[in-house]
Amino acid sequence: MQVREAAPATPVASPGVGASPLPGVSSMAAPSPRPTRKPVPLPSLEPGEVITWVKLDRPRFAIGEIVVGSFAIAGAVALAALVIGLVIGQWRSRHRSAHGAGGLKLR
Repeated sequence: MQVREAAPATPVASPGVGASPLPGVSSMAAPSPRPTRKPVPLPSLEPGEVITWVKLDRPRFAIGEIVVGSFAIAGAVALAALVIGLVIGQWRSRHRSAHGAGGLKLR
């Protein structure tokens, strides 16, 4: 059994821009532009040949981005808790003074 690198395939001609997907039917409206992509190279293997490995780029582990992201989330949660606490504190303070609840009366 032989193992070879996959050879790039020849690109397949695509239908024209105004071509209809159904044979015999003409397209009335102008088709929307589609993003162009490179054709995926297909391996040309002979019978009995197999692909044993595919080379991929090494994944990048960015610990700095993870730490900065977690501090940003923690900061946003702390800020939200502070704002909510201030709003609830002001509401309770005004609510108690309006109803004559008194407070601690330390003086």
